[in-house]
Amino acid sequence: MGIGASFMDIVKDGVANRQFQEAADGTLEIVDDLGKSGEVLGRITKGMGVVGAVYDEGKSFVDMTKTFSNKNSTFGERAGATAKFFFKATMIAAKVNPVIGLTLGILDITGATDVLFKW
Repeated sequence: MGIGASFMDIVKDGVANRQFQEAADGTLEIVDDLGKSGEVLGRITKGMGVVGAVYDEGKSFVDMTKTFSNKNSTFGERAGATAKFFFKATMIAAKVNPVIGLTLGILDITGATDVLFKW
């Protein structure tokens, strides 16, 4: 609007601004709803990461116990099983982060971490 703006120009601008504000408020509500959904998803994945970490730690303990009870196991196998057990124990804290938990969970499921500890 310029200096010589008419009354109708001012009214039109006021209506347009109000319509814009209403549209922006609707968009903000949608974004807020998406944010709340993301929080719920984050909590779910965090819980899944912790449950997966505890399960994996228990599994590595069982594997270590079996390795030590096997009289034919080598020093390298025992060292690998022990290292895997302590590694998994420290990973419980790391898996509280949902992204890290999901990534490490995938590595565990695919067996990539088992390959690391076969000495």
